[in-house]
Parts: sequence; C-alpha cells; structure tokens
Amino acid sequence: MSFKLDYFNIEIEDRIRSFDAQTLINRERSGDPVPAGLGVTRAENGLITRIDAGFGNEGTLETSGFDANVRFNFDLEDMGNLTADLNLSHTIDYKIDGGRNLVKDIGLPQQRANVLVRYTIDDFEVGYNLSMIGNQYEDTVANDAGGVDRTGNVGTWVTHDLQVGYNFAWGGKIAVGAQNIFEKEPELIGYDGRDYNFNLYDGYGRVTYVRYNQSF
Repeated sequence: MSFKLDYFNIEIEDRIRSFDAQTLINRERSGDPVPAGLGVTRAENGLITRIDAGFGNEGTLETSGFDANVRFNFDLEDMGNLTADLNLSHTIDYKIDGGRNLVKDIGLPQQRANVLVRYTIDDFEVGYNLSMIGNQYEDTVANDAGGVDRTGNVGTWVTHDLQVGYNFAWGGKIAVGAQNIFEKEPELIGYDGRDYNFNLYDGYGRVTYVRYNQSF
C-alpha cells in the first residue's frame, strides 16, 4: 500500500473572466461581489430593465484544500494481480475578495472522488471505475441579516464504468466496455442558462464500445 496527501493553498490576483447575465443575477441575489462596470439594473417593482455583462476583474480568488491518493497492489500469485487506486479531492474554502466561503454553492462541490480497480490474470484484464461528484446547494439568496440562505440540493452524482480486455501475443489488445453502465442522468437543475451544469456532468447516458489497439 502507498499513500500520498497533498495540501494546496492558492491565491490568484486580478483574475479576468467573463460574466454572463445569469452569473450577474446570481451574484446580485446572493450579495456576492460584482465587478465595477457590470451589474443588474432593476425598476422600482423589481423587474430587470438592463444587464451589463462582459469581461471584468474578479479581484482576488483564494482557495485551499487537499488531494489524497491511496494505492493497493495485491499479488495473488497464480490467481493474478489486483490493484486499486482511490483519489479524493476535498476543497476547504473558495473565496472571492475575502468574502464568504462559496464551497457547496451550485457548481462548487466540496468533494470529488475516483476509484479505479484493475484485475489481471495471464492475458486477460478487467477494469472497474467509479466517479463521484459531491452534492451542492441549489440556490443561494442574501438574507436581511447580512448572510445568505442556501436551499435545495443537487444530489451526489456517482457513475460506474466497466471494461474487459484481452492482450494478444502480437502486441494487440481488444477491449469491450461501457461507461456509465447504469445510465445515471444528471439532475435537470438549471445552471448558466442550460438545463444542467455542463461543466460537471454529461448527459450521454450509457456509452458502450469495442476498442482494438495495436503496438509496434
């Protein structure tokens, strides 16, 4: 068994990024910083009359957390070999201009994990992969006390992949497998003007394949 733990603490100053209309509306509702020159203008009845979107200086971004990796290697002698890798990423904080901790706001899960298991015996091999994206709050709104209320839930997303392969003596390998074998679909919770967060999830469903590789 081997184990590795990395701690990160990152600060980015004067980060330039694009702010679309929905991002500015979300920033206004949650009371988070909006770059100078951009913003949402509303009439007295609360209706939006104008949105100034575009590129802006997001200020200082600070984030910290850790990445962990655990690897197991089991020599089963005549029964083959089994390896397992666990990778976990945990974000402690994510702040803009020293503001509130944005971790677990929609689009910013606190944990992500990946588990890869591989079994080989003679010329055969079987691989299994599990991917996990942690849950997040669905909505964030500023309250009268100067803080925020976070409501709703975007559930933890877990997918499973499986592959079976055979290695030929002439350097070829054939593999049959499926990604997202249980056809896990993302929750239809709107993000950035789309039906779900395309940055975190995909809507492909189950993807099956046959693959042949040749080494020379």
